Amino acid sequence: MGNTDALMNYLNRSGADIQKISFSDQELAVMNRVADMYGFNEDQTNLLYAIRKAENGRPGREFGVLSPEAMRFENNPQQSFYTQAQWAAGTIKKHYAGTKDLDAFSKRWAPLKAANDPTGLNKNWLSNVKFHLSMLGGL
Repeated sequence: MGNTDALMNYLNRSGADIQKISFSDQELAVMNRVADMYGFNEDQTNLLYAIRKAENGRPGREFGVLSPEAMRFENNPQQSFYTQAQWAAGTIKKHYAGTKDLDAFSKRWAPLKAANDPTGLNKNWLSNVKFHLSMLGGL
């Protein structure tokens, strides 16, 4: 199943308002281009989608990458989204070994009691990502 097919399955099965959960054409195009650049398989691409949905950050934080280098284009939303997607993809490529490894990956991506998570939202990251992956057929 192609990435666009997986996204459409997600939208069709979610039962949610498509306007609230869908990616814009531009977001989907950027994520697919980045996934292709990194040679992602379907599982890795689905994780990229799921991270975007779980993080849902504003410009400069679209994928939740909080490195100053990854956040440097917050005043340029198009460049910011692309940069954040690349940083997320790099982490996926380097540290994600598949859905069997998702718990370990979550400890790297959204560690509990992290200094940059003063309200403890990281405790929800894994369940949110698993939900989005399951909607994409990835779990």
